[in-house]
Amino acid sequence: QNKQLQDTVNELRNQIEGLNNHLEEQELKSKNLQGELSEILEQHPHAPIERQRHGQRKAVGSLGPGQLPDVNPAAVNVVKKDTLGMTFHQDKNGRYLPIIVPGDPNAPRAKAILSV
Repeated sequence: QNKQLQDTVNELRNQIEGLNNHLEEQELKSKNLQGELSEILEQHPHAPIERQRHGQRKAVGSLGPGQLPDVNPAAVNVVKKDTLGMTFHQDKNGRYLPIIVPGDPNAPRAKAILSV
């Protein structure tokens, strides 16, 4: 049983050595990739950004905060979800009719906390 445990310990040591070697290789690759990335960013810098108060970011140039320089406005579709599907009905004089909630009007309802 001692021999079996010694073999297991040796296998585990070999695995640890292999993993350490693999880790070193990956760290070297990571450093090389970071160097390449910094070279690419030097050649093609993104829009410069400066910090404002409270951690907000402001793009320098003609763009305002929250605007991205590489977005095509024609490709963006904005949907007003707050009014989507709402229709207001008018009577023959042009006055808006009240919104009638579907359901049984005699059903118990929660009491209003505030009144308008």
